[in-house]
Amino acid sequence: MPVDGKWAVEMQSPMGKQTLFFDLKSNGEELVGALTGTDEPNPELLEGKVTGNAVTWKLKVTKPMPIKLKFTATINDSVLHGQVKPGMFPGFPITGRRL
Repeated sequence: MPVDGKWAVEMQSPMGKQTLFFDLKSNGEELVGALTGTDEPNPELLEGKVTGNAVTWKLKVTKPMPIKLKFTATINDSVLHGQVKPGMFPGFPITGRRL
């Protein structure tokens, strides 16, 4: 599947450029995986979905503050483009590449 693999996802947040690393795998229309290389207590993806080349998932983080991030993206070849929305705050763009 186009989503399966390790990904580096960059975002321009209000705190500056951030890079997150994910290990993603599709299981039919379900997207499973985790944030890697972190000390977050619950790095597993929540409510992950795959529809064609579109993916969505949520992630709870505790740093710099506890918040749920909602990711929405499309994948073409080894490139990911989309948006992350932190809780009730406005979203911002993300780009990613397969490692």
